[in-house]
Amino acid sequence: MGSAPSSGGLSRAIVALAFALVSAPSPVAAQIQSPSQASEDDTAQSDVDPTRPVFFSIRPEFYTLAHGAEQRVLVFRTDAAVLKTQRFFSGLPGVILRFEAPVVGSDANGQHAFGVGDAYGQFLVIPYVNATKTFAWLFGTGVVLPTGTDMLTGGGKWVVAPMGIPLWRFANSLFYIKVQNFTSVAGDAARPDLNYLLVSPLFFRKMAAGWWVVADSDIKTIWTDDGRTNVRTGFLLGHGLVPGVSIWVKPEIWWGPNPDIRRAVRFGIVWYTRRAAPPAGATP
Repeated sequence: MGSAPSSGGLSRAIVALAFALVSAPSPVAAQIQSPSQASEDDTAQSDVDPTRPVFFSIRPEFYTLAHGAEQRVLVFRTDAAVLKTQRFFSGLPGVILRFEAPVVGSDANGQHAFGVGDAYGQFLVIPYVNATKTFAWLFGTGVVLPTGTDMLTGGGKWVVAPMGIPLWRFANSLFYIKVQNFTSVAGDAARPDLNYLLVSPLFFRKMAAGWWVVADSDIKTIWTDDGRTNVRTGFLLGHGLVPGVSIWVKPEIWWGPNPDIRRAVRFGIVWYTRRAAPPAGATP
């Protein structure tokens, strides 16, 4: 197990990279034809709407774990809409894909590791949307790939994570509840199996002048630990910088019996573009 850069050194490197990327010209700015088109939907600048693919995003994340352990993560995400003319039942056409690749630095039990974390892929379809386009059902699955290069940066397991999402749209607001169960199906036999449920409500509210807020939570029930349940609560503040680029910051805390994570601060840099397929009802 190789020695990792110090926590301060990695943190400075993440902040420097984030600053350089924000300062660079947006690769999708040319696709934004006008300010009105860029803001025609309330969630256009954010990356929390599961019906809207984002062009690219970067998330620096800093975690304080149980027993004094720490973890720094830099997550790269990209989405795509495919099969744009394929309709599923009476819903909206298209399949929304997501891929996330993390770089992880960990300090735990006097050991240090720095390397690639476990990648995550996901697809979603929208098989139902009501006549007023204010309610939709989304279904799909996620897959965790054991790409971690160290025991401290990855779980060593192939994981499938089917999900269902009821989603509501209101004036200037979005609310949904994601229900997703993660189950390991293969991988390193020496690593612990995974089987846990996440119930994740999220509320988005658009504010004035390109600002928005998000309140969300994860209720995590670990089936392999006699149903032990912990809760994560987060509050996000986001802002559109220029057409095509937005940023956000999000503090989070965990509470409940023996949570694996104590607290976190996460940041996001989002390069967005107009949707390839309409979301489940644009807000007035």
